Formats: sequence, C-alpha cells, structure tokens
Amino acid sequence: MWSGLSSYGGFFGCAVLAVVFFKRRGVNVLRGADLLLIGLTFGWLLGRIGCFAVHDHIGRRVAETPQWVQDSIGWLAVRYPTTAEFQAAREAGDEKFVFQGGNYQLLDTGSFQKLEQIGPYRFIRPAPQAIWPKSLSPDEWKKAEGEYKYFKGKETGGEWKFFTKLPEEGWNIQFRHLVFKVQPTGFGHIGIFPEQALNWLWITDQLKQLNDTKIQVLNVFGYTGASTLAAASAGAHVTHIDASKASVTWAKNNLELSGLGDRPVRWIVDDAMKYMQREHRRGKKYDAIIMDPPSFGRGPNGEVWKIENKLSEFMEACRNILSDSPVFLLFTTHSPGFSALTLENMMRTYLPLHKKGTFETGEMFIPDLSSGLNLPSGFYTRWLANREGE
Repeated sequence: MWSGLSSYGGFFGCAVLAVVFFKRRGVNVLRGADLLLIGLTFGWLLGRIGCFAVHDHIGRRVAETPQWVQDSIGWLAVRYPTTAEFQAAREAGDEKFVFQGGNYQLLDTGSFQKLEQIGPYRFIRPAPQAIWPKSLSPDEWKKAEGEYKYFKGKETGGEWKFFTKLPEEGWNIQFRHLVFKVQPTGFGHIGIFPEQALNWLWITDQLKQLNDTKIQVLNVFGYTGASTLAAASAGAHVTHIDASKASVTWAKNNLELSGLGDRPVRWIVDDAMKYMQREHRRGKKYDAIIMDPPSFGRGPNGEVWKIENKLSEFMEACRNILSDSPVFLLFTTHSPGFSALTLENMMRTYLPLHKKGTFETGEMFIPDLSSGLNLPSGFYTRWLANREGE
C-alpha cells in the first residue's frame, strides 16, 4: 500500500486542495496549515487504531509483556518489523507476511496442540511436532469455538467437539486474490493447508513470469484446489485430479468464489495413478506438475494408496507425462518418516531434470505469533527450469 498512491497520493492531493481552498477564502496558508495539523494528528491516531483493530498491519505480540497487560490492553503490545526485517522474512518464506491477519493466524502452539484463528473462529487441533510448552494462558485457549482430538479405534481417527454453533455451509477466508471456503471436516482438516501459502505464491509467480497462456499444469491429489486456483489465476490451463468427488466439488466452488470461473480448468474425479497412466497412453503431456500425495488413501473404486509402496510407480507415471520442455515441478508431503531430501532424491532419480534447472528443498512451517517459533508442517521440493540465457 505504502509504495502506491493510496496514502501518499491522498496526502498530496489533500494538501493541494487545502492550499487552493485557503487561497480562494482569503485565509493565510500557514495559519490554515497549523489548524489542519491539529486535526491530522487526532485523525491519524484514530486511523492507526482502526487499522490495527482489523489486523490491516503486521505485528507480533511482545512475549515479554507482563501478563496483566496482556489480559487488559495486550493487543497494544505489538512489535512491528522494520523494512529490513520485512524483506528478510519474505525472502526466508515467513507466512506471517503472507496471510492477512483476520483470515488465518496460528495464535499459539505447545503441548502437542495448536490454537488457530480461522476467519472469525478459533480452533484447537493436534500438532504432534509442538513438543514445547504453550505461550498463551489457559484462558486464551478456552476461547476456542471447537477442538479436534484423536481417538484410537475411530475410523476417522478423531472427532470434533464444538462449543458454539458454526455455519452449516462453512465460511470464507481470503488469501491475496484467492477466496476459500473453510469448514471443519471429519478428519480434522479445515479445507486448506496454510503451510502451503508460499507454494501458492511460488506457482503464481513462476507462471506470471512466463506470460504464456498455453502452459499445461497438472495438479495431482488436488484436494480443495488451492494450487489449482493459484495456477489458474496466472493464466495456465489446469487439470485438477482427486479421488474424492466432495473435494473436487469444493475446489470448483473455491474457483467460483475467487472470480475465476471462466478459467480453463478440467476437473477429474479418479484414481491418480490410473488417470496418469491413461494420459500416457493418450500421449498427453504436461509442462508443470504439482503433487501432494497423502500417506494413505483410497480411490473412487476402492483402490488403496500407501505412499511407501506407490511412490516409485507414481514418479514413473509423472515422468511419462512430463513434456520435453517442462516449466516446474512442486512435490510436497506431510507423511511421517519422509524428509525434504527424500523428496528431492526421488525427483532426481526418476525425473532427469537436474541438468536443466535448479532444485529448492526445505521444510514447510507456520509461524507461531505468540512464541515466535515456527511449527514444522511438512516438506517440499521445487524444481524450476532454467530461463533462456541462464
């Protein structure tokens, strides 16, 4: 905002109009300016409080603030990043600079749980990696509208307990120009994985730089379509495949909510492996493949997917439908027992790309706004083709 005319232009425009007004009314410009400064001071103060109240600006609660201050006016105890810190965090991949405040925030983590703000509601969900103690008080955690707990022996793995009535059809949150419907599901999910936010930005950035509307993107295990929306918004032709009809319907709805209903997206409800094998027989090729395989899953006809047994075959299927001039590949997973290097090694082994581009491998995470820690949330490997002249 500050690099455009929305603020500076407004001040400049008001100053010019004020001078013209004073001249026409015969008022001394300097005396008039003195009067304006008094009003501007209070107006600016009220405006900044309003911006803060709706989380329009970025900040982190100061952990050293005394508890009585946090309980009373703790929302004022916030430290804002400097310009250098902001840029460094963007380059390092810190999602607290990606999501707008009220749409999603990881409020606290610890004791194997996480406290999330998802739109207007707070939820407690399991976080097996959060082995450290919580930062916020128990009273803050008690403000949650719902909690998901794992239980042994249940088919879904756990169940929700809600402390207030939630909208039956879910509610919407926004990520930049994309809009997603969110809703607690029987498996403890909410409809998006916030740790993927920087991958969505990366997809969009790479496609926009190409400025080619003929790029063919395949999103395998597409779930509710966040990556599909990111690619479609940048002008790509996208094929979205998932074995769950409900997830594909959800993804279609997200596309419409984001105002992208006219974009070229093919929706496929099918077993991912079988579909890619058929595409290979048909001679179909894709310039980019996005893949987020689950640890375990079933196809629409009962096909069983176990990542440790199927991953090699899956990578071969990807190789068979990859174009001769691929643009990028994105491989992510939340599967226990895997690592970022595992993903990169699989791509290097099955997809002979390392001589034509560069790999970037790392750990997905979500910043904890209370402790300043980062919650580990899976792994990623990206491969990006070299541009001409590189």
